Amino acid sequence: MMRGRNTLAVILDGSSEKGKLAAKKLMEDYDKVLLVGKDREKLRQSVEEISGQFSPKNVYFIQADLTVKFQLPKFIDLVKHKFGGADCVADFMDIQDPIKKKELALALEQFHNYAVNELALYILCIYMDNLLSF
Repeated sequence: MMRGRNTLAVILDGSSEKGKLAAKKLMEDYDKVLLVGKDREKLRQSVEEISGQFSPKNVYFIQADLTVKFQLPKFIDLVKHKFGGADCVADFMDIQDPIKKKELALALEQFHNYAVNELALYILCIYMDNLLSF
């Protein structure tokens, strides 16, 4: 799909089972995958698991809670300046709290405005569920 130009897929809640499955699938089409989540140890284990099947230098993680305002600018800066922006965003975050859900929506809007490349693909969980079932 997008291989060949230093592409990046960002997976929100990348240490979840769906996030890991998506990362493995997206590694087929993107040069690098960045897992995002709150639990550093789970993220590290997920990277190790995925790296067993793909080049370890192409799977990264960042511990971040995008509903926390001071963490968002650091996340945006990392994706934009270290990786050159995101070419795919897969969101598996299941937030029930209405306030946190609204904060995440605002964070994702800022992320989109500053760190997502123009032709990026947003993958909705429903689509990924179908994709992962193959």
